[in-house]
Amino acid sequence: MENVRSYSFDDGMVVELSGEHDMSTMPVIEPAMAAACRDGNLVVVDLSRATFIDSSVLSMLLRAHKRIGNRLRVAVASGSRVHRIFEITQMDRYITLSETLDRALRTHDELKSSA
Repeated sequence: MENVRSYSFDDGMVVELSGEHDMSTMPVIEPAMAAACRDGNLVVVDLSRATFIDSSVLSMLLRAHKRIGNRLRVAVASGSRVHRIFEITQMDRYITLSETLDRALRTHDELKSSA
């Protein structure tokens, strides 16, 4: 079953996608992403439970990256099918990927404390 969940943390929002996501789930994903990107804080898209994403999801992530830059992080396990999509499209060169949600949040905390 496809699922989209978003929740806040100290410095931003997490948008969690689980299951398969394509153009048919974009009407649920896009409002969650728009709300997450609105405040100027960190946005972490957690794809650790996603089993498939298509070009519509990649395109949405690219638009979010253009809008909020390095405040966007994606949590996705290396070696997963979804991670492979980032490698094939070379989007891993533009969007910061982290192995886990915890690591994405920890990396942000480390950057914040060094500033």
